[in-house]
Amino acid sequence: MYSYDSTITADLLNTATVTGYPEDGGEPVTDTNDAAVQMYVITGTVTPFCEADAPHLGYDIRTNAPGTTATIIFTGDGGSESVTVPVGTGEVLWPGAVVGPDGVGIDWPGWDQDASGDWFENPANPYAWARPDVQITVQVNPTTEPVTVAYPRGHRPV
Repeated sequence: MYSYDSTITADLLNTATVTGYPEDGGEPVTDTNDAAVQMYVITGTVTPFCEADAPHLGYDIRTNAPGTTATIIFTGDGGSESVTVPVGTGEVLWPGAVVGPDGVGIDWPGWDQDASGDWFENPANPYAWARPDVQITVQVNPTTEPVTVAYPRGHRPV
């Protein structure tokens, strides 16, 4: 399990200044207004795991920001992929993994199958970037710092 957070310790002060110029050529009028902007916090965990021979990422996203969705961004050496998820607890399939109709893994990131049906690790595979580690960033408002997450162990073609 990997934890992440984005905590801002103070509200921001947002200042707006408007200047108006009267049509009669009189002196310009300037007005300034300040408003404190509430800072939002995002915390939670991400957990790589395997289920039915398919790699997944479990997540628990907690925030006081408005809205009901978050974006999880997987970034590796040479690629990235994002997925929009509901705020709260859930799971997503690891980028490049494919499951069959029965939910069992049938394809894995960084692996290809040759004509005889044998699986081999292929650095040219479009999802080779998703192994062995990826950076996970969670965006709601604010965005977390990336967390390095290892590909779930024991999940490769046989």
